Amino acid sequence: MLSKGKYLVDSDKALGHGSFGTVFLGTHKETNQKVAAKRIERPSEDDAQNVTEDLQKLVELKHENIARVYDVEQEGKTVDLPRVL
Repeated sequence: MLSKGKYLVDSDKALGHGSFGTVFLGTHKETNQKVAAKRIERPSEDDAQNVTEDLQKLVELKHENIARVYDVEQEGKTVDLPRVL
């Protein structure tokens, strides 16, 4: 189990893989809400600010046909996007 900000992410429980990243099972530390945490590898540290800003916009996006992103957790060269299961 990895501690990622507000979430515990089980790096042994990959729910799926894609060209943009890998999705792991996670749990919100305070509410115990299960989440799908998509882990994205950034191409370089130079892209960190741009990638984080773009992903933060997804947190603000609310639409019935788009899976809701609740947070953006960044550490080193990885970014996690928790979504409620």
